[in-house]
Amino acid sequence: MYRTEWKDEELDRHVAAAKVIPFDVSFLDDALVGIFPNDLILLGALTGKGKTEFATNVALNASRRSKRVLFYALEADRWEIQRRMKYRALSQIYFAHYRGKFPWPRYSEWLVQGFMPDWAALEKEAENQLHLDMLELKVVYKGGKFTVNDFVKELADSAMHREFDFLVVDHLHYFDLDTRTETEGLKQAAHAMRNLSIHLGKPILLLAHLRKHGQAFPGLDDFHGHSDIVKVATQVIVMSPAYNLTQANDVGHFPTYFHIAKSRRASENVPYVGVLGFDRQRNRYGEKYYIAKHGGTDEPELITTASEIPEWYRRANRSFTYGHVKPAPCGARVVSAAKED
Repeated sequence: MYRTEWKDEELDRHVAAAKVIPFDVSFLDDALVGIFPNDLILLGALTGKGKTEFATNVALNASRRSKRVLFYALEADRWEIQRRMKYRALSQIYFAHYRGKFPWPRYSEWLVQGFMPDWAALEKEAENQLHLDMLELKVVYKGGKFTVNDFVKELADSAMHREFDFLVVDHLHYFDLDTRTETEGLKQAAHAMRNLSIHLGKPILLLAHLRKHGQAFPGLDDFHGHSDIVKVATQVIVMSPAYNLTQANDVGHFPTYFHIAKSRRASENVPYVGVLGFDRQRNRYGEKYYIAKHGGTDEPELITTASEIPEWYRRANRSFTYGHVKPAPCGARVVSAAKED
């Protein structure tokens, strides 16, 4: 290459670096650095295991950083995404300032109790906060037939593609398909998404279902549909409940595996799995996490020695760097913390 070409490469790299969007999930940001331009990120999980909640949090945090976000909610009822975001803001305000003043409802309870007089001031405070946080976030709900071709045409014809920096699609399996078979339709939809991310030069977070399986731990082969769904993605992330781990105070509630099953940019991460708990007070995944190794279909094994810790994890300077596993009386396994010397 000529020297001028190297200069062009360096400039392009600096421009792209300024556009990187954090996941705001500690393990993913430590391992992948963030969401890069042109990324097609495929996030898979079983039904009801946190895909939409994850995407909602990523979108809101991106908007808070002044990234223009377009969120296509193909599965959700109208206002569902905004309600999830409001409940998250309410959780943060309640646990910071009003803990113990009145019982804290679950999300489903809040949907029917949110009109109580005690909630009026709290709702107003949350709405004022969200007014600023959601300035750059637009949610699009779809009813009736909506194919991936309709989606691409809508973005092109309405010039919406010039009005966002980050696109979230929830999710792949809720597009109506024009093909005779579902697998062929899903293949075409996946390729259309990849072509769109390349053409626009903007990242897409695409959610997808995993098939129910008999294996202990899901992987690339468990995405519902055609194998090209994972082939065209630049990053593939699989979420899975860590049923084999009892609740650990260090991690938080509802321990969850995050496995980077594929990465074109950071393939060294594929053997590793992060174990994160959900912080109910902040209504997001916590900062601390354990790191495990995954070598097949069995449950990941938490790293037990400092020498096995990847270098990027050391540089992240997290409080807990490795753990060990002890058998629990019920036959499950419990996580114990161990600090690096």
